[in-house]
Amino acid sequence: MAQKHSFDPFYISTLVVKMINNELSVAEQDELNEWIAADPRNNLIMEKLIDKNLWGKEIAEMNDIDSEAALEKVLQKIKAEATDEPDQNKWWFYLSKFVAAAVILVTIGSVFYFLNPVAVDQQKTQTKIQQKTIHQDNEVMLTLADGSQVKANSVSHGSPLRQGMAVLTDKNGALSYTVRETTRSGKTGSKMEVAYNTLSVPKGKQYRVTLPDGTEVWLNSQSSLTYPVVFNGEERLVELSGEGYFEVRHLKNKPFKVKSNTQVVEVLGTHFNIEAYPDDQQTTTTLAEGSVRIHDGKSSAQLKPGQMVVNSAQRPQLKIKTADVDGALAWKNGMFSFSDDRLEDIMRKVSRSYDVDIEFQGDIKDKRFWGRFPREKGLANLLKNLEQTKTVHFKIVGRRIIAMP
Repeated sequence: MAQKHSFDPFYISTLVVKMINNELSVAEQDELNEWIAADPRNNLIMEKLIDKNLWGKEIAEMNDIDSEAALEKVLQKIKAEATDEPDQNKWWFYLSKFVAAAVILVTIGSVFYFLNPVAVDQQKTQTKIQQKTIHQDNEVMLTLADGSQVKANSVSHGSPLRQGMAVLTDKNGALSYTVRETTRSGKTGSKMEVAYNTLSVPKGKQYRVTLPDGTEVWLNSQSSLTYPVVFNGEERLVELSGEGYFEVRHLKNKPFKVKSNTQVVEVLGTHFNIEAYPDDQQTTTTLAEGSVRIHDGKSSAQLKPGQMVVNSAQRPQLKIKTADVDGALAWKNGMFSFSDDRLEDIMRKVSRSYDVDIEFQGDIKDKRFWGRFPREKGLANLLKNLEQTKTVHFKIVGRRIIAMP
């Protein structure tokens, strides 16, 4: 296990809760296994953390007791059972750190992983949210080389759309380009004038496109991608606004570049995610596989798998960090993933995903949250889960969400 997590009770407790909810990734399961194997005491700690009989009552009563009382009850239960352990004081101190972290994680902190789904369903939120679905009428639009626009689903359900050297068709519910080697005039792709398409995904939608070189791109809500219908130059250059996940097809001596508002990412063949919304204060690039180099006009940085770079006007240079790859790619798999995220940033994602407007009342924008939530469960359920942390409440007024203390 990576050294940064070796003695982090909150992180280990987070993995245990995710394991109970069957949400561990393969990498996280490996980390948990390594932690268990690192110390004989860790296997005993695991038994305590997953024993619902020890703290299930406290979880079920979490709305009726204060946080300090809940923690003290659980700790006293386990301390009473630890009297036969060798070197009890040392053991108790070591165990209590993990138990305290887990109790905070499940019953007290701003997190919505739950050990007891039945108890959670029975909890009463202080603000009742209308159980209704907010519908999205906007369509994914494709702007063609001549400036005309068509709905993406019309291509999916209609005849193939010819764009110069490329034929645009539906591929498993997504757009796909196939390049013809020559036209009737005998001109090859390298001799044709470059023509561009732009795929625009509105709030509340996601979409996938296979580019002419075979590269696959997943676009998140409120994002757009501009690209040539044929890559006939020395490089493959596309422009992204918003968030996109790229699986780039390797082509020797023909690098693939993604230009966004503050940077250019250059690759040969790799998998990576770029979050570059114009209304965000920063651009985040996360590498899953391969290698990428990022340029911002002043400096450059090369990433290895599992690393990320945050690029913003406030940062004088690009700084490489260890990335939560699963968290960065959660949106592609239909999940929200929050890890110490500010409420204002979370609600910006909610606005894009469900096509709603957000209003804040009171000083709550900087409240921080942890958790994962399936997007398909809907806006009302997401807000209810956030409310269960007792740090924020919501009111739905038409297409407007009001967040308040």
